[in-house]
Amino acid sequence: MHNYTKNFYKVRANNVIFYFSFGTCVAFKELTNYKLTIHENVWSRSTGAHLNMIDKDKSIRVDRAIFNDILEDVLTDNNLLYIPKLEL
Repeated sequence: MHNYTKNFYKVRANNVIFYFSFGTCVAFKELTNYKLTIHENVWSRSTGAHLNMIDKDKSIRVDRAIFNDILEDVLTDNNLLYIPKLEL
């Protein structure tokens, strides 16, 4: 874990770096392809400053639904989350 500030830090797990603001994952970078996924700011000015420290380009930020979908795929692909498939 690397702290940038008291409430902004990054954690590497497998091939992914996760960025947290006030304990909430706000961005992640896949190290296999260096793809950055960054959430749009729906929180505070402080979190907005944290997002700008990751990348100032606001045009690449995604909404919550897209962020969560990509995050779930990345967690699963990197064996950080297991979602069992239910057979009906």
